[in-house]
Amino acid sequence: MQTKDFPYKVRSVRNGKARLVAYYDKDYAQRPAAIIIQSDAFTEGQEVRMSFILNPANHHEILG
Repeated sequence: MQTKDFPYKVRSVRNGKARLVAYYDKDYAQRPAAIIIQSDAFTEGQEVRMSFILNPANHHEILG
């Protein structure tokens, strides 16, 4: 399995939902442009790094 992390900026936190917006960079096609998370643990303007799976694990990696 291969993952890659990307930076996001917390744009707003309202009613227990945080909206994270991605920076536009060279890898924009590999991750969502925005994410809404059910959490008020973030603060507006905070930078968050999130990881996404680029290549899922194969049978050999799963079963060893």
